Amino acid sequence: ATVIRDVPHDADIMHDMEVFGPVIPVTSFETDEEAIALANDSAYGLGAAVFTQRIDLASKYARELEDGGVVINGSSYFRTFEMPFGGWKTSGIGNEGVSVTFDEMTKIKNVVLKGVL
Repeated sequence: ATVIRDVPHDADIMHDMEVFGPVIPVTSFETDEEAIALANDSAYGLGAAVFTQRIDLASKYARELEDGGVVINGSSYFRTFEMPFGGWKTSGIGNEGVSVTFDEMTKIKNVVLKGVL
């Protein structure tokens, strides 16, 4: 993997590019709230990785990151066949997986008949 350090937040790779390669742009932050805001300031949200030994922080990041999946203490997206998979925002075109594919490919419509029978 290629690690690029001290990347300014306004660099395209930090928020406007969806990188499909072993490239890791790194920037610094002062608070957890700032880190979450920086991570969410993107048009994309396929997946995220969070490294911490604190379960409270892991839970906070998992809840607040705007991504289709979050891996705690891992660098690749882990999923079993039964788990749903899909990105948020402009990442992907929906969700897939045993539990969500039917719903994703179905359009629901209500039809109300009054005074026709």
